[in-house]
Amino acid sequence: MQILLIGAVLLLDVVAAQVLFAADLHELEVEERARRLVQKLDTRQVDEVEQYVEVLAQIGPPAIPHLVSVLGDTRREANAATVLGRIGAPSISALLDALKDKGKRAGAIRALGEIGPRAARAIPAVLAALQDEQARVRAQACLAVGKIGASAPEAIPVLVRAIDDEDENVRYCAYEALCLMGPLAKPAIPELIQRLKFDDPDRMVMPAATALSKIGRAAVPSLAKALKSVDEKVRRNASIALGFMGPDAKNAADGLADLLRREGESKRVQRAAGGALGMIGPPAIPLVVSILKDRKASGRKEALGALAAMGPSAHTSIPVLVEALKDPADPVRAGAAKALGNIGVPSREVMDALDRATHADDEGVRQAAVNAISRIRRLQAEGGSLNKGPTSDK
Repeated sequence: MQILLIGAVLLLDVVAAQVLFAADLHELEVEERARRLVQKLDTRQVDEVEQYVEVLAQIGPPAIPHLVSVLGDTRREANAATVLGRIGAPSISALLDALKDKGKRAGAIRALGEIGPRAARAIPAVLAALQDEQARVRAQACLAVGKIGASAPEAIPVLVRAIDDEDENVRYCAYEALCLMGPLAKPAIPELIQRLKFDDPDRMVMPAATALSKIGRAAVPSLAKALKSVDEKVRRNASIALGFMGPDAKNAADGLADLLRREGESKRVQRAAGGALGMIGPPAIPLVVSILKDRKASGRKEALGALAAMGPSAHTSIPVLVEALKDPADPVRAGAAKALGNIGVPSREVMDALDRATHADDEGVRQAAVNAISRIRRLQAEGGSLNKGPTSDK
């Protein structure tokens, strides 16, 4: 009963606020209602908070002073910043004033970020906050720059410096900002490429690879060049970044394929290169097939993994995979069986080849063939949803 009463009171508060907003009431009454609702932003009931946020956003500018007043209050700041972001441009002046208050600075920056590109005129203040003594302020400033995005290309050099910040969270937020800016972060490519030489989690290699992938095609030439680095870590991390791009990295497929052909290349690098080719998808199939046909290529197993990752879209490689089931190398035969299972085409040629593989001497090959047959039959039973090629030879 008590819970129901509390819920009813909360609902009445929201309904009353909505009625008050709709009515032509005195400004002081509107501000008083806004003040009361702002104090409720610390509730842990997500649904209730969303209602308060919505009503405060509808109230608009009269709520701004009360929302700014709770910036720095850890229980209310995040929701207050969300409301200020929804109110938008009318909030900017009050937020710029709030930057003078050390305790409210991080929250004010956060709210400016929530406003997004409409907060372009606040960019100088946000960039200045990247030099703040408080790590939390610097972190929020990074994110704000990323969210304001298209209006802040001049921020790239500052963000690049921030990825060397002494605070781990600031470094992470700087990378996140570069990801948010996407292609606009193109000037950061050389510095991000330099980060690929690290293998230390504290240097955040994966965020750097992710940022490069978000920049997109503009980063492909630099990453393709990095595939030829003498540093194994650079080759591996460049492969990972290209994989994150997917089909947009197709112009680097030749370099990735070279890594699978190279004698003496480390398996860590080849696994990353094979994974990237798999993510690139059908445009990489001819290269992958050429590797499978080359008995001297050291990364044939990883090439098979790429085809397996492509699944049904790799159906044009079926003849080569069927032939690979006769290969003298057990890992190659097992990889071919797995790829055929993932492609899922139940042709007579495929099923007969897999059936023969279930009698192989190697247990790994036998098990891979059994799994592939089981998967193909399951797909047939489900209606052949993944079947992109010829189904049978009747």
